[in-house]
Amino acid sequence: MISYHGQPVASIKAALGHACERAGLKGVSSHTLRHTAGTLMGKAGVDLWKIAQLLGHSTAKTTELYAHFQPSWGRDAVAVLGSITKRR
Repeated sequence: MISYHGQPVASIKAALGHACERAGLKGVSSHTLRHTAGTLMGKAGVDLWKIAQLLGHSTAKTTELYAHFQPSWGRDAVAVLGSITKRR
């Protein structure tokens, strides 16, 4: 349960809206927070499967949006190709 000043929060959407209003933020939604979480996890190198599980994605395509944020994105695939061509 999420609470504020010891009282349960009845609506996360309303609470987020009020918090953003007080902070002077426009266009922020729960989706914004989910996307930010996925982006930060991707940048930290968290496995895409784990990101999908934590964010509750139903398809891999949704999680793939965060792949390009991973610092090691593609390095392992390129390393495999490099090791194969060096052996020849």
